[in-house]
Amino acid sequence: MRAPRRFLFRHTFGRLQSEEARYARTEKSVKDLNLSVDLLKKESVKLLQRTALAEKEMKYGHTELQGAGSQFQQLAKSAYKVETRASDLLDKLRYIPSREALALRAEVASMASNLKRQRSALNKRIVKINELGFLYE
Repeated sequence: MRAPRRFLFRHTFGRLQSEEARYARTEKSVKDLNLSVDLLKKESVKLLQRTALAEKEMKYGHTELQGAGSQFQQLAKSAYKVETRASDLLDKLRYIPSREALALRAEVASMASNLKRQRSALNKRIVKINELGFLYE
């Protein structure tokens, strides 16, 4: 219904209704409004609790990720140290001309390449954690 008709319709019916009927209708509207407000309050309390829990979990995850990142950094340093030791050992084995030294050199070379792959994977992981902003804070 258009606004002028609605206005006339409401005011005409409003004049024809008794005062008690208008009061009862208004009282019902107030009760409905109170119910809506109570529901909104309960819903907001639930949301606040969920938000607090999510924030707590986020902080826990943040500290866990920071700890994991620092452990990755320590592990990468250790891998680098072991890799340098392996390359030093390879250099020493190059000066020994025996077949056993050749076999050892091949074994050490494969271990060194494996260490290099692992260290690069660790460094990639560290970069990902660092991009999230959890390291060097």
